[in-house]
Amino acid sequence: MHMRRITALALSTLAATGCLAAVQPMAAHAAGTAVLKATSGDVDPATGKTIVTLDASGSGASSSASYTFDFGDGNTLTTPNPTVTRPEWEGTYPVSVSIIDGGVTTTSATQWLTVGDGYHPVTPQRLLDTRSGLGAPTGKTYGVALALPASVLNNADGPVTAVALNVTVTDTTAGGNVKVYPHGLPAGSAPTTSNLNFTAGQTVANLVTVPVVNGKVDLRNSTGTVDLIADVTGYYSATGTSTFSPATPLRVLDTRDGTGARQGALGAGGIVSTQVAGVGGVPAGATAVLLNVTATDPTDTGWLTAYPHGTDRPGTSSLNWTAGRTVSHQILVPVVDGRVTFYNSTGSVNVTADLTGWFSA
Repeated sequence: MHMRRITALALSTLAATGCLAAVQPMAAHAAGTAVLKATSGDVDPATGKTIVTLDASGSGASSSASYTFDFGDGNTLTTPNPTVTRPEWEGTYPVSVSIIDGGVTTTSATQWLTVGDGYHPVTPQRLLDTRSGLGAPTGKTYGVALALPASVLNNADGPVTAVALNVTVTDTTAGGNVKVYPHGLPAGSAPTTSNLNFTAGQTVANLVTVPVVNGKVDLRNSTGTVDLIADVTGYYSATGTSTFSPATPLRVLDTRDGTGARQGALGAGGIVSTQVAGVGGVPAGATAVLLNVTATDPTDTGWLTAYPHGTDRPGTSSLNWTAGRTVSHQILVPVVDGRVTFYNSTGSVNVTADLTGWFSA
């Protein structure tokens, strides 16, 4: 097993500190001072989760103290032990600890803890389309075990631990949901949450980050049969070079008023590009940006593709809509020369994009 990289954020500032990332304690502490440190262990191949350790033993509390750990995922644990472990999915969690010692309660500052390895953005590539038989047999389905291609798995960055997928469901025969999770989970242990929800006849897309087990991820439909589409936008590995920095949401593109580009809706086959590097704190060396993209005022059913500026347009879609329907979707898009490009398939549509974060070396 390899050691996982964890990065810790104090308030909203990300500090990457290597394979064992932590909120480091001060050299000395007064008794009862709540100080929290976090480290990571191996990945559990049965679940795809990483073992996270929260350690408040450096707080200087007495042997009679009790500790309440907040894992930031809706779960807390009160225990007399200053150190606890818990399996967690890839993600960012606001963790903290409260200590009751001699009738006095002290609570550590909230630490934003990112569980995961370094990120490698890639030009979007379609891996799965049950309409054409790409990545799975042709035809509507209730579920797929998607094997990642050699272009993703056989990279120079080490074993792939998770992938970022833009998942789309279409041709739905009934209302339901789709779950995306690590391949081969034991019966009864699949997640109870959903990654995208739909009604009969609706096409819906969502960005999903999912751990990889044995080179595969599973997609499961709850009701009826559907066509499933998945486009890879990046992967995580133990030797990754990019870490995530969150941003206060900032509008970087609005074709309705000319923010970030020319004013005016995109026509069929229309393209618009907008600058992201140097905007809202995004550094010149950013490798990818996380955007909340909205398509509004569409005159026809269609789709939008976001991709790195100056590259060939990939055969993927980033969000889909029907005529007259406003749709928003989170998009993770690589950055090549500081700009990103948007392509509209059909009719005319206005596009807005709000920056919510970026990846950088």
